[in-house]
Amino acid sequence: HGDDSRKLSLSSETDYNSKSFASKKVKAKGRRLDPDSCGVGYVCKRGQKPEEPNQDSFCVLKVLNKLSIYCVFDGVGRDGHHVSNFAKHYMPKIILKDRRLHTNAMSEMMPEVFSQMQSLITQADRAGKLNAKVSGTTATVVIHDHPAGMLVCGHVGDSICAIGYGERHKMMGDPLNQEHRPEHPEEKKRILSKGGILQRDPLGAGYRVVDRDRRVPGLNMSRCLGFLAGHELVGLSFEPDVCIRKVMPTDQTLVLASDGVWEFMTSQDTMDIVGKFPMQDVQPAAEAVANAAHCRWHAEDLDTVDDIAVIVSFLKHTSVKKQRHVEPVIGMRK
Repeated sequence: HGDDSRKLSLSSETDYNSKSFASKKVKAKGRRLDPDSCGVGYVCKRGQKPEEPNQDSFCVLKVLNKLSIYCVFDGVGRDGHHVSNFAKHYMPKIILKDRRLHTNAMSEMMPEVFSQMQSLITQADRAGKLNAKVSGTTATVVIHDHPAGMLVCGHVGDSICAIGYGERHKMMGDPLNQEHRPEHPEEKKRILSKGGILQRDPLGAGYRVVDRDRRVPGLNMSRCLGFLAGHELVGLSFEPDVCIRKVMPTDQTLVLASDGVWEFMTSQDTMDIVGKFPMQDVQPAAEAVANAAHCRWHAEDLDTVDDIAVIVSFLKHTSVKKQRHVEPVIGMRK
């Protein structure tokens, strides 16, 4: 995608000793750019979970007027932070190497991207480079083909992408994907047919997937990457749901986030927040969503607060600032 001098990469470093709601340390390579100049803001904050590092990861890749890729990952299990970081590193590379990128076959490409990602995780586990038998990650991936004006979203797990449309200060917000929960009829049917058992979650209102011999720690999702024992023994799936959407003139904003946001906030809640910010303030908008989510957790008076990862993209940013040159960006951050 061009000369390296026209690229920026951001990648996080795992920090086991960071305080609650601390941002991840970030390594930057290439040309430094203000996120606001690219129409994208991103935040990743550690939750309040004793002795656990931030397990959320995300990456952003932007090529001016051509392509944007947004990914959010939320690790699960003891080594979930390693699996989410691994997926963050390889998922964009798999997409960029696929010849179906920028074609009408991107919806067919997306399931194979997830399959290749699962294969890489499996290989890394067998080689002893990753412990993914009972650890994994959610994955929500959005490809924005700018020339075609198309959004292609693929996901497994409970990280959600929402779209805001309508008048900027009165945006309506809808999710582009739905959480994969084991109690949903189609998910339940698959799990039971593969020998899995649904057990009520003692910590919540939903269910967890376990096996009869309790070899698989209960997972409150029915699809994810990694978690190899769960795929083998209880019918977990890495097959993504895929959504295709034509970008309409009224579409304003994308918000991708881990369930640290969606646990107590709706798509509409996030759009009510970001709609208050002008086009040049996308980074403050992302931070405002993260701050609001953090406050919601504390308002529930819970002992724990989940990690929070947020990407906000102002879809109309390029058209609004045509007179201003914006460099292509490749960014990764956890």
